[in-house]
Amino acid sequence: MIFVSRKLIYIHVQKTGGNSVTTALLPFSDDRMTAHKYQDSVHRFGLSGEFTKRKHALLSDYKTALGSTFNDYKVAVPVRDPIERAISLYFSPRRWMVEKDGIWEKTPPRWDIGEFEAFMRKCFTLTDYISVDGKVQMPDHVIRFTHLDEDFKALCDEYDFQPEGLNLPKLNQSPASTALRKLALDDQRTVDIIKDHFAADFDLVERLL
Repeated sequence: MIFVSRKLIYIHVQKTGGNSVTTALLPFSDDRMTAHKYQDSVHRFGLSGEFTKRKHALLSDYKTALGSTFNDYKVAVPVRDPIERAISLYFSPRRWMVEKDGIWEKTPPRWDIGEFEAFMRKCFTLTDYISVDGKVQMPDHVIRFTHLDEDFKALCDEYDFQPEGLNLPKLNQSPASTALRKLALDDQRTVDIIKDHFAADFDLVERLL
């Protein structure tokens, strides 16, 4: 998401509270909400604009789109523990939407270690999101998932955003039960897969937090 007049880019890293932040700040951005297929324009939606080609755009995408003006922008990035983020990605509500006769319906989430491993290979890491020309670009603002409201308010204060409401809306929450998440994390193979795929993120998250 981009705010041209404020010279700010918000990188919407999946499963870090991004839908809540994006919804609150959309009225101030240069982007617009889109909706396709299973998206309901509340918990699930897309984003598009002159410089934003997709909701989960990488920082390198913005450099390509902005060209010589890219360095004029500050960058805000949400950060979450890689293990928690990986599990949340797997149990993301969109993964359990199934189309039947042209209608998208929710199905119960399930745990499958083989499916999880295959899915992880397709997921962007935090390092992927904020690397430019092969190097990690450290953000100017960090929004910690564990302090989401606090860090969001600090960002709003600095850039004079005045969203409606005092707190962020709770959107796109996982349909997985605590027991199902525990089942996933109790398998050592799960942790090994995450540590392998998100290897570069563990050190990066520690530096940012």
